[in-house]
Amino acid sequence: MVCCVVAAFVLLIAQRVMPWRSRCDDGGFAPVATRTGSPGSDVEAPSTTAVPELDQRSAALSWTARSVAASTAVYLVAAAALLASGLGADTGTVTAWVVRSLALVATIVVLLHLSTRIRRRGYDPSTRAQIVGYGAMGAGIAGLGLMVIDMHLLHLYHVHGTVAHLVMQGLPVLAVFGGMLFVACPDALARPALTARAVSSKSG
Repeated sequence: MVCCVVAAFVLLIAQRVMPWRSRCDDGGFAPVATRTGSPGSDVEAPSTTAVPELDQRSAALSWTARSVAASTAVYLVAAAALLASGLGADTGTVTAWVVRSLALVATIVVLLHLSTRIRRRGYDPSTRAQIVGYGAMGAGIAGLGLMVIDMHLLHLYHVHGTVAHLVMQGLPVLAVFGGMLFVACPDALARPALTARAVSSKSG
């Protein structure tokens, strides 16, 4: 019961701080650039259209969906390995396992399709720190949510030992809060790269 409360609390905080809660103006399409020809010329000036830039909300949703999909796939393998190693005990029926596994596979497909559709809309302006943050939050949310569903709602398996149980559900919580820090400080990883680039340009 405590794990369910903690999971709900973490998911609530993550949903509150994610960028998709705020409205961001993506600016629409860039204006068409034209070149005026010489007077009396019948040749039309060529025009170019810049690739639109995704707003922060769309970029965050795309990376988070991709991370949740990847983490769900890893969880499917990890859960099977956990039971095969004897660290966990299988307490679910075959039907429950099959339905749950098919539902997770369908979820992965839907999330990847959603991420791909968003990325096709335009250029992704996310920094490396933001991408790491979205990835960590998505992985933490997926890992914690799936463990709560499997162990506490569907009762498919349980882990031997309280310490192992707390560690397994504590790591996703740390990943979520770590991701929040990266999202809140998007320049954390960008500054070293810019500094190194500036130093190399000066030395050259």
